[in-house]
Amino acid sequence: MERPMGVTLLAILNAVFGMLFVLAGLSFFMYKPIYVELIRTRMAHMPMPISEKELLAFLNVFAISSIIGGIIGILVAFGLWMGFRWAWWVYMVLLGLNLISAFLSLPQGIIGIAIVLIIMFYMTRPHVRRYFNV
Repeated sequence: MERPMGVTLLAILNAVFGMLFVLAGLSFFMYKPIYVELIRTRMAHMPMPISEKELLAFLNVFAISSIIGGIIGILVAFGLWMGFRWAWWVYMVLLGLNLISAFLSLPQGIIGIAIVLIIMFYMTRPHVRRYFNV
C-alpha cells in the first residue's frame, strides 16, 4: 500500500524535530559555560539563587533528555515512513503523553490540545490504520 501523504508529512516533521532536539542537547554540552552565564544573569534578581553545581546538573539532565527524545523522534519518524506497526503504537502513546502535557498547561495548552487531537484523529482513519496494519 502506498504511504498516505499525511503520514509522510508527520514522518518528516518528526525527523526534523528529532534532529533539532539532538542538536539542542549537544549544544548544551558544547556551550555549557555560555548557558550557565545566561541563566545566572537572568536569575540574578530571584530570591532563591541556584548553586552552580545544581545548575550544571540541571543542564546535563536537560541535554541528555533532549538527545534521548530526539533519537526517539528520529526512530519513530523512520518507523512512520516505513509503515511499521510498532511506530503507529509508539506514536499514539507519545501523542497521548503530549495531550496530558497540554492539559496540564491550560489555558496556554489549548492550541497543543487541538493539534494533538487532529493528529490522533488522522492517525485513526481507516486508510492510515491499513497502512500500518493496525
